Order: sequence, then C-alpha cells, then structure tokens
Amino acid sequence: MSTNVVLTVCQAPSIVALTARISTNAIRARRVPDFAFTVGYTNASWTLKADLVSPYVCRLLAHMDERGYRQCVPERDPSVAEEPFLDFTAGYVLRSIDAFPKQGARAPWRLRMNYLYDIRSLRRGSVEEEMRCSASPRASSRV
Repeated sequence: MSTNVVLTVCQAPSIVALTARISTNAIRARRVPDFAFTVGYTNASWTLKADLVSPYVCRLLAHMDERGYRQCVPERDPSVAEEPFLDFTAGYVLRSIDAFPKQGARAPWRLRMNYLYDIRSLRRGSVEEEMRCSASPRASSRV
C-alpha cells in the first residue's frame, strides 16, 4: 500500500498522506473528496469486498448526479477515536501497520471483516452517512 498519493483537488495537485487519514468502511479517506479504494477481507476472499465496493461507488456517483453534487467528502465526528487500520496479528501486517490509514472506533469508520455486515451497509446503507456533499468544491476541502 502506498503511503503518499498525489491527487488533484480543486485543480491543485496535493500530496495526500493516507497514513494520516481515517477511512470509512475501508473505502473513502477522510477529507479527500471523490476518492475510493478497496481493502479486502483477511478472513474470506479478498475480492468479495471489491464486489461490494464497486456498486457502492456507483450508487454514490449516481446520488451525486441526481442532486447536482460535484463532490462528497467524508467528515467524521471528532469524538470518534482513531485505531489501527487492521486488527490482524500477522507479522507482515504488524511490521507495516504504520503504512495504512486509520480506522475509527465505530461505524462507518470501523473496518469490519464481516461480509454479511458489509452487504447491509454497502448495498443498502446511506451513501451520505458522515459525508459532506456540495454542488461546488470549497477551498476548505483541500487536502
């Protein structure tokens, strides 16, 4: 996993340190608009999560089109504590845990290794949960 990514936000290239971000459902990085990634399961087929994330992102994009939004940015409640991204004790994970984004102590900021839970939240859950969506980008959304 790359720790730094160059993204263009509001027509300005920015280096985003993913390790300094907390993610929602292991899909969206906090304060990074319109960016999605996938982290699979450690206890099941890795691609099962990708099979849920892709339609979720399509639902989010359709939702944005329907409402005229230009961006949606995950925004967490400051009371949500940060935790290591993976709760997995394999040596190769523990040696690189600092290279991962963070997760939160509760949904949707909590990464669950539970396919059935993710089916409910990603297929049927709100696409605007803990998101700030707007019709035009704001300077404060720069990363």
